[in-house]
Amino acid sequence: MLTWSHRFNRRVHTVTEAYTEYEFDGQLGGNENDGPVQSFGNGGGGAAPVIPGRSGAQAIVNYTQYMFNPKDYATFRSDFLDDGQGQRTGVPNRYSSYTLGLTHWTSHNIIVRPEIRYERAWDNPVYDNGTRQNQVLVQSDLILRF
Repeated sequence: MLTWSHRFNRRVHTVTEAYTEYEFDGQLGGNENDGPVQSFGNGGGGAAPVIPGRSGAQAIVNYTQYMFNPKDYATFRSDFLDDGQGQRTGVPNRYSSYTLGLTHWTSHNIIVRPEIRYERAWDNPVYDNGTRQNQVLVQSDLILRF
């Protein structure tokens, strides 16, 4: 893994990480997922097929943040994953995503993080049970620190 960070000024900084990983005789998609197969395509079915020999993935991600004030900041994240044998995701593909998020500290112990994210699968349709190559997500986190 390689990491580079840079602080442009008091309000703007960026972090970029790149990594490569591999394993021998790993399962397609990583870990076993027991239970019944779900209609939404996320889970079940037991052990996945083994990828013989060495399989791996490479990725790069960048976070750039802008601080509005000590309690509020915006984050832009872009990333790319090359999972050529499906070792990480279960489908051999190249993936990219772009996320815009906000972080608000309501107090020292409560953080709210809404975001919108666009994801693209470049080689094969993987979203909506293999019918689409892209999707948009709107999501939020509520973090309680204790």
